[in-house]
Amino acid sequence: MKKSGIAILVILAFSPAISQSLKLLDNEQNWEGKIGDKIQATIRIQNISATPVSIVIQRVKTEIGTTQLTRLCWSGDCLEPDAQKLIISKKLEPGEITSNFVSILDAGLTEEFSIVSYHIYNKDNPDDAISFDVHYSVKEAARGDVFYESAEIFLRDIYPNPASENAFLDYQLKVEEQEVKIIIHNVLGSIVGVHPLSFHESQLKIPIQDLNPGVYFYTLYLNTRSVTTKKFVVKK
Repeated sequence: MKKSGIAILVILAFSPAISQSLKLLDNEQNWEGKIGDKIQATIRIQNISATPVSIVIQRVKTEIGTTQLTRLCWSGDCLEPDAQKLIISKKLEPGEITSNFVSILDAGLTEEFSIVSYHIYNKDNPDDAISFDVHYSVKEAARGDVFYESAEIFLRDIYPNPASENAFLDYQLKVEEQEVKIIIHNVLGSIVGVHPLSFHESQLKIPIQDLNPGVYFYTLYLNTRSVTTKKFVVKK
């Protein structure tokens, strides 16, 4: 398993075609994230005509990594990522600008250059349309510093720190016959997560979506013995 974080840059690439009633705003937009994040690319659309327009947003093509997923969302409602064809139909009033359309990429675990292609058109006039790509460039980021090292085990710090959706811890168990786990406590000392480390793996993924923002502590336990503790922060 690859032991690295990633940073993500999202760029919108637009077709030269000009719609009669629809316009995409903010032609140059960038989003950054790290491994395990859900990268939300908000695409602003304006009805530049003098009449209401029923728009159709269609995801027409994806070129994404094997550990990535992409979702088409409107106002927080997302279509299933494995659907063969994702389509959303909404109505825009004259001059209305909407930020409800969001293209989400589940970043995955490896370096990738990914593309998601969309087609937006007037339901009553399919030739009145805009096509564009969302480009995701996935690059490595620095790993955590050394958390603990001995003849039995090597661990790095949790990263990213602060974390927003998932945190990761890279490790190597040098002896198979041992019980190793990471236990997470809140500032009151209550356990909020118990994560065994497998001899056959080298990275622990810690989901933190259900944790409230704040300070937490993670402790290494080796054969039921508390070894060392460090702090990390959840920030949303």
